[in-house]
Amino acid sequence: MPDGWRLQLAFQSAGPSCSDTQFSVTTNVLRLLQTGVSCDVFLGAGKKMTVWNALICVTFVMTFVVAVGRVNGALPANYMRMSANQKQDVLWKQVLRNPYPMNRLPTVGPTAANFSKLFVPAFLKTSFTWTGDEMPPGRARILHNYGVVCKVDLDVFSDSPFSGVFSTGGVGVLRLSLAQLSNDSFPVGVALKILVDGRNSQNFVLVNTVEGQGTNRNFFAKTMRNIFPPAGPYGRELNPAEKAFQQAIFENLPGGPLDHPADFNNVPLYEQAAVGSDGRNVSTVVAPYEISLRPNPALAYDENDPADFRRHLVAIPAGTLLYTVAVKRTLDEDDGTVIGQLTSRSAMVASPYGDEVLFFNHAKKAWQA
Repeated sequence: MPDGWRLQLAFQSAGPSCSDTQFSVTTNVLRLLQTGVSCDVFLGAGKKMTVWNALICVTFVMTFVVAVGRVNGALPANYMRMSANQKQDVLWKQVLRNPYPMNRLPTVGPTAANFSKLFVPAFLKTSFTWTGDEMPPGRARILHNYGVVCKVDLDVFSDSPFSGVFSTGGVGVLRLSLAQLSNDSFPVGVALKILVDGRNSQNFVLVNTVEGQGTNRNFFAKTMRNIFPPAGPYGRELNPAEKAFQQAIFENLPGGPLDHPADFNNVPLYEQAAVGSDGRNVSTVVAPYEISLRPNPALAYDENDPADFRRHLVAIPAGTLLYTVAVKRTLDEDDGTVIGQLTSRSAMVASPYGDEVLFFNHAKKAWQA
């Protein structure tokens, strides 16, 4: 369906505004996130309900036609104590266990019940507080639910002036995905997990903009960053999803002002600069304010190609330069300094483990000069 996704639900009455026993929801997820009102809800007999009342109803749904399953991971008991290379091997074996056939790639979007969790600060808080490499039990990926994963090396140049992972580099896994498959604006995102000897991994979550690339369907058309502009014009009132994320950051995360991001559209880099991939703590942390992954121009393809993006990405061979890594020390710098590159060390694979289980923590400690 070109204008979004449609989900049929059957539910028991949850109050006077939800008295109908069946309805259908047709929406575009990214537009809903951006505007908070771009949704049509039809109750039958020509009646309509506002999207927010509909989402409230969905939260009280008693019986669903569609249920979400989960592919269980099986990390060894000593996983945390392993070296980064050993962890990479373990995760990669999980990714390879049951890859999707290319002629049967999944496309079903999240259920409305799961989507409504984007407006619950306590649910969003887990993105920052959970530090495992697999999803918490029972948690579903709501946005960016389909993508591909590959093994990578982050190679940092020896003259890098930064600390931690920005000095040591490391091995890890990279996930490339779309916020929603059916969205016409092609909202690209990448998540990078650098594995650490005997410690929790260090993760990067990057996009260009939540509004996507418009009609350009070339996955490698834009630079990915940890800081991105909010959807819509600057200065506008935050939509309900953004407000929930702000509340998760400023009210639900423990600690003081330096223990949470500066804003909902800023995924900070202090934690990644505080430890190297060898597991050693840094005595003097020198963290960049912004990181940019600049795509290799040789990977570009026809921006008008309607094929599923995953078909393009799985054709990229191991040993390919994917992104050049540039950073800014402060917000005021005009241009970033190139400190390294990100190279694939395997083919890219679309699999249930990569889509449903692999987890990328959102760093929370604010940048410090």
